[in-house]
Amino acid sequence: MLNRTISLALTAAALALVGCKKDAPAAGAQGGPSAAPAPAAPAAPAAPAEPAPAEKPAEGAPAAEAKPPEAPAAEAKPAEGAAPAAEGAAPAAPAAEGAAPAAEGAAPAAEVKPAEPAADSPEAQAKKLQEEMEQRRKRIQEIYTLGRSAEQSDKDSLKAIIVGAGPVYERASAIRALGKEKRPDVIEDLKKLIEDPATAVKIEAAIKLYQWGEAAFALPVLKDLRSQGVALRRAFQTGYDKGKPTYDDNALGFFKDGVKNENVYVRLDSAVGLIELGKAKDGVPVVKEVLSKEEKYHIRLAAVNYLTPLKTEAPVKELLELAAKDTDERVSKRARDVLGVSAPEGAAPAPEGAAPAPAPAAAPEGAAPAAPAAPAAAPAAGEKPAAGGNP
Repeated sequence: MLNRTISLALTAAALALVGCKKDAPAAGAQGGPSAAPAPAAPAAPAAPAEPAPAEKPAEGAPAAEAKPPEAPAAEAKPAEGAAPAAEGAAPAAPAAEGAAPAAEGAAPAAEVKPAEPAADSPEAQAKKLQEEMEQRRKRIQEIYTLGRSAEQSDKDSLKAIIVGAGPVYERASAIRALGKEKRPDVIEDLKKLIEDPATAVKIEAAIKLYQWGEAAFALPVLKDLRSQGVALRRAFQTGYDKGKPTYDDNALGFFKDGVKNENVYVRLDSAVGLIELGKAKDGVPVVKEVLSKEEKYHIRLAAVNYLTPLKTEAPVKELLELAAKDTDERVSKRARDVLGVSAPEGAAPAPEGAAPAPAPAAAPEGAAPAAPAAPAAAPAAGEKPAAGGNP
């Protein structure tokens, strides 16, 4: 048994030795410690290892190209036919950060136009008033042209305005445009107008009837109007003599009653009438009292304007000299202008922003323009101006 084991061991050793001899070149290539390397044929180049399936690029698929950045949003274009923005218009305010973009196809914002003045602004009111006054002036000229015409068709047109339902100022102007020549075909119409609700029409109708010889009918109406504060000196005027107005026989009594009226403008109107009639002793004290004691400057200024046509009269000149010393520069300056004298040295200037003279007193609604002008002073609130008078 032992022999058999030894035999097998020897056989295995022999076989191992033979195998080692066959592998000697390879062992030398691997750096065996004792055997010299034998020349050997060059080894075949090793085939490159195939990449792992995960690393192998897809067959035939090119590498993915980097995409360029997205194109900028298309610039918004104005809608075809839209009006260009007004030159000089303010640019639109930028959109709030984060605001949603406008819906595609939305119409552009409407063009911004300069705001018109508010309808109730002072500028708009002044413009409107100026336009209305210009239209009224032209219309009054047309009416007076009809009154001067000798054509029957124009006379009929004038009468149609008087009895019509047009604006008050047109009807009042048409009555004044009748002139001095009496027209019997209009008498009854004028008498009916005494009851007209428009004061301006009633005044003109009463004056025209009185001037046409209808004193019995018209005089009571005139007195009633005067009690309402209407200055009516012109109703009694018959003409001029050497530059001074002349009056009929009823004027003196009418003026003497007028200086007692509670309305200051009626008193001034009547006082001037008395001075023009040569009754200065009755008229001058009335005016002097107003110039000396009246607290409201615009009423004192109105007194100066009433005296202006009589500035060459000695009693009137004294009144104007009194007014030239008025404590209010607006009154004193007006009086000096009428007298043609300059301000005394050291005189205080007019109040800053003060107009040279107040605006004329407002006539009744629709009243025709008086000739000559009405007092150049508007009464304070609550005061009733004299209508229809002539300073």
